[in-house]
Amino acid sequence: MLRRYRSLDILEGISSSDHRKVQRELRKVKSNIANGIEFRLDTVFRAMIGYMNRHPPARTTINRAFISDIGDQNRDFLHSLNNTQMLRYIQQMESPITAFEKLRKDICKADFGGPKASFLHMMRKYRSQLAALGMTKRKAHSVTRQIDQCSSDSDVIREYCIPVVREQYK
Repeated sequence: MLRRYRSLDILEGISSSDHRKVQRELRKVKSNIANGIEFRLDTVFRAMIGYMNRHPPARTTINRAFISDIGDQNRDFLHSLNNTQMLRYIQQMESPITAFEKLRKDICKADFGGPKASFLHMMRKYRSQLAALGMTKRKAHSVTRQIDQCSSDSDVIREYCIPVVREQYK
């Protein structure tokens, strides 16, 4: 019971890079979702993002659709990603810039500043990777302006996070 709840079988496959086991266990995860069985889907979601990043052959249409669907259906999972996981999530999508914009819109709806700070940190730390995906200075300025507008209640975001990102994209 605890093994299934913690999704240990798929996590073992991921940590041992056993592609067949991951795919087999992912089918079980999907079945558990369909049958309403409770388990740590957030753990599977984050683990799959990292797994797909480390193993390019795992970036299949099915796996991309899985993390996209889970992110769409569980927006709070996206809010819990750190800056590196956010970048990897965006990189895994069919259209990374569309995923970036969708994530930005969702982050602006968050009731707390943590996801916004992580998103801005991602923009600052991974500027070159985002540029390779199509991020322009103009887009970065637009995004920081939008996050600034939706963060009117957060002095930390407005005084510390946004100015650093703006400086980065001069």
